[in-house]
Amino acid sequence: TIMVLNIDFENNKANILSIPRDSLVRIHGYGGKARVNKAFSQGGGYNKNGFEYVMKTVSKMMGDIPIDKYVCVDMEVFKEIVDGMGGVDYYVDVEVNTSDAHIDIGQKHLWGYQVLAYCRQRKGSSDIARIDRQQRMLKALFEELKKTKNIVLIPTFYQLVEDKIYTNLSFTQI
Repeated sequence: TIMVLNIDFENNKANILSIPRDSLVRIHGYGGKARVNKAFSQGGGYNKNGFEYVMKTVSKMMGDIPIDKYVCVDMEVFKEIVDGMGGVDYYVDVEVNTSDAHIDIGQKHLWGYQVLAYCRQRKGSSDIARIDRQQRMLKALFEELKKTKNIVLIPTFYQLVEDKIYTNLSFTQI
């Protein structure tokens, strides 16, 4: 999943724009067009310039908006963070059947593995519908953090999983 996050500190607002993974774009350093998710591997992945290639590719795709920071959260870490929050209350709008989880439609209290299964659900759905679920879930998770006053624990959560997160943000920025 590729998302561009803009944080407006003056007005305390955040905007998220998801980039569909199959978007055909000019890949930085590639010399041709390919699906946007190829930028990471084209840049050499985690150990080389994968994040730089994604930032430059998405920046160019969006009219050269500046993108200079990144955060990459492994799926296992995502589950740990949700579990560390105590889960999330959420209305599940599509049935989920994966090897990891079965979730019926309705109001549920979801744990990390269920949130991940819901966000990754593709069967019977489009990429745009999946993006919508991911964004709605992120909003629900942030609301849960605010509601439970766990937002002050974000630095603690980060310290618990920092060796599994890739970012060029400082601890203070996070």
